[in-house]
Order: sequence, then structure tokens, then C-alpha cells
Amino acid sequence: MDGVEQNIFTIHGGHIMKHDLPVFDIANIETDKALQSDIIAAEEEYGAYLFTGYDPKIETCLLETQKVARAFFERPLEDKMRFDYAQYDHDGGYFPKGGEKSAHGTQADTLEYFMIGPKEATSEALKEVFCPRPQVETVFDKTLSNMYEAFQQLDYRLSVPLSLYIFGDEKTIWDGSVHGNHKLRVTFGAQKGNSIAPHRDRSRQTILFPRQPGLTIESRKGEQVSVIAEEGMGLKNNGYQLGWLTNDAVLPCNHWAEAKNDGRMSIVYFGHMNADFMLQPQSKFADRTPVEGYPDKPMTVTEYAIYRKTFNDPYSTKTESYKSAKDAA
Repeated sequence: MDGVEQNIFTIHGGHIMKHDLPVFDIANIETDKALQSDIIAAEEEYGAYLFTGYDPKIETCLLETQKVARAFFERPLEDKMRFDYAQYDHDGGYFPKGGEKSAHGTQADTLEYFMIGPKEATSEALKEVFCPRPQVETVFDKTLSNMYEAFQQLDYRLSVPLSLYIFGDEKTIWDGSVHGNHKLRVTFGAQKGNSIAPHRDRSRQTILFPRQPGLTIESRKGEQVSVIAEEGMGLKNNGYQLGWLTNDAVLPCNHWAEAKNDGRMSIVYFGHMNADFMLQPQSKFADRTPVEGYPDKPMTVTEYAIYRKTFNDPYSTKTESYKSAKDAA
């Protein structure tokens, strides 16, 4: 892969950091054709990559979000349960330990989550799946909202190479995502050993900043890569929506996390295509044999989300409630 090296070393705080995924400076991601080509090569070879060169204000948002979220997770359980995800059709709010199974439906997660979606329904399709954000308190709500908006801007920038690769222009993915049911999730492992089970994301793409050890990604090569990103660096991973559009030329990576120390926190953004966007392999990928199993007919994003939840956990007592459109997208 021209211009990209595995085992890249960076210097942080006087320490040399080794990275087993490609690292890209995305400062000129919208216009640098060579960079775009290298990113696509990494998407095909690894399924994930690390990036630098984003708006430094994101780091401020991350620190503020960590502060208010940690204070929330340290509250008594009965206080946190006032925002129980069951009140929000499993689409937002507080998820206690064991409140959600992995994407394969076989193992309950032992981390806590708090999740929000869009601030308002900005399209007719989104109105069908929209869930109002939980109102915790002014500072908490505002801080998570700022983080969400910063992620949205970054999500657009990171989508440019893929849009060019899949659709031949830089705007189709974003135009098809601008009303998406995007999610911001803060996860917290209060105790060493708390974990998220192996899974792939239903999203289009996932953006996160794994500052602490514990995240493992299985690359397309089958390698298990432990990922940590120092300050000024983030991680981009793919979801099932991109996988289906490309017959897994862009592969959704299996990944999992375990708290290596008490108090591990992760802030994650799941970018989605619009609720009514039709998912199907694009013509340039029609002859590929996908790694994952995808439906044999096109589906909207909402229909596919329902399919994935039911497919992954067919024996769950919650399967019928999964078929709620709000719960799905």
C-alpha cells in the first residue's frame, strides 16, 4: 500500500507509541487525491484506520464529556435508572450493566452506557424512528450535545473518500446520511474486567477515541490488533451498512473491549445512513462475494436494522419489541 505503513511509530509525551493500524493525517482529506487513495487501500486491507489532523476543539469536547459522564456514572444506580433505556424504546438513555447483549446475541455486556441520538427529527423518515433525548441536567445535556455535533462534522469529513470510492462523488454518502439516526454513546467500565462482547456495528461507520487500553479489533487479515490512540488521534471503523453497499469490499470489523483498569471510559459515535436510504450492493461491487450474510433483496436502513437485531438474536424474548421502528435504526 503506497504511502501507508503498518507498525507506525509516533511520539507522545516523550514516549514512542507503536500502531498496528495505518495512521493518516486527514487535514486535507477532502482534496488530497493521494491521501484518499491510501485511505481506501487501508479500508480494503484492514477495515479500520487511525487518524490525526482533525479540529483540536474535539479534544476539548472529549475532556468535557469525560468529566460530566464520569460524574453521571458515579451516581447511585437508582438515580441513573431514572433514565432507563426502556423508556426510550432502547434508543437512548442509560443502559445498566448487562442491559444489552452483543451484536451476536450470545453474551451480555458488563459495561454501562449512556446514549443520545439526534436533537430533533429533520425528515419524515427520521420522525418514524426518532426518540427524544433524555433530559438529565443542563450541563450534562449541553456537553453531550456539543460532542455529538463535533462528531457529526468529523463524520462528514471521513466520509469523503468512501463516497468517491463507492458512488463516484464526494457528496452521496453525506446527502444520504444528513438525516441519519446517528448515536453518541459513552461507555463506562467501573471495574477492571467489565467488557463489551465481540460484535460488529450496524452503523455506516464508527468513530471513537480509545485513550485507554482494552479495545481489540480483528482486521480483515484476521489479526487481533490492540488499539490505543493518544491525544490528537482517533479511530475510524466500518459498520454493516458500508459492508452491504460494497459486498464487504469495505469490511465491518469485529471488535470488543475490556476494562484493563477501573474506570475505563470510551466515547463512540455511530454514523448512519438516512432511515429511508435503500441499502444494496452498488454495481461496481456486484461480482464480489461478501464475507458477511446480507439479505437477498434491498432494504431501507430501518428495515435492515430490524433484520439485523432479529437475525442476531432470534430467540430473545425481546425480538418482538426489536421490531419497533424506533428501536431499530
